Amino acid sequence: MPKCEKCLVLESKVRKLEDDLSDEADRAESAERELDRMEEEAALATDNFQRLDLESNVAALYEEIDLAMNRHGAVWTSDSFNVIPRELVHALKEGVAAYEERLDIVKKS
Repeated sequence: MPKCEKCLVLESKVRKLEDDLSDEADRAESAERELDRMEEEAALATDNFQRLDLESNVAALYEEIDLAMNRHGAVWTSDSFNVIPRELVHALKEGVAAYEERLDIVKKS
């Protein structure tokens, strides 16, 4: 039995809407994948920034140690801890502990 013209038009509109819906679903999935990729990149960038920040803090810590040792006439050698004043050793231990704590936080995030 032939379909009326109005039915054919409506079927055509339904097919177009289904196609549009399918296209929209594909775009949404693509956008979701892109968002996931961007979130991964942001997390990686944050980790890298935190590592760089920690590395620069360690470098600054060693620089402070060198400066303090120079002020006390000490030279950085394998037995430096024997000639470093007690307060400097204490500050070094605190700095290393703080660095390790921050490094643990970065590794956990």
